[in-house]
Amino acid sequence: MENNLNVVNTFLGTLEYAERPDSKSELLPESYQSIKDIVGKTNPKAILELGFNRGSSAAMFAHAAPNREIISIDHYSNNQIKRNANRIKALHKHFYFIRLNHNGIIPEYGKTWKNKFDLVYINGDKDSPSIKRDILAAMELNTKFIALDQYNHEDIKPIYDKYIKLFKLNKTKVYATSNGIALISNSSYAG
Repeated sequence: MENNLNVVNTFLGTLEYAERPDSKSELLPESYQSIKDIVGKTNPKAILELGFNRGSSAAMFAHAAPNREIISIDHYSNNQIKRNANRIKALHKHFYFIRLNHNGIIPEYGKTWKNKFDLVYINGDKDSPSIKRDILAAMELNTKFIALDQYNHEDIKPIYDKYIKLFKLNKTKVYATSNGIALISNSSYAG
């Protein structure tokens, strides 16, 4: 799978918009360079994405990490989302989409997925309880790195910062593309 911006941009053009478009949550093609840098810095053997929406970030990770396992979870699924997930799966044999409420991650997969993911990309609901739940799930899975989508969004950044401080996480790098991505290292990682 090629991993240049033009190929990624063309592929993103094939993905359908879900019935719940959220303009502030859509990762733009310019973010691909940030995703590539995150993959380079973290060298993940497996990536867990919490929140799929249209699949833009999943597609970018699939292009940037073609030989790594990628699992995307979202509680919402319709025919458009299923078709988009299938398009990504057709290009990336190690990609899987699971329809699951994020509250079910630890009860359903906590033991199986403990120590499995080097990187969790948090791209789900952006209210305070959801962000807290997703960060705690990443920490419970003993993930070394967490990437926070929409980090620079004025309404969301204060929520992220509150939990970064509360859970004693470390900002590794903040990317300015789209609404921003923050790469965080998990200080409680036991690797």
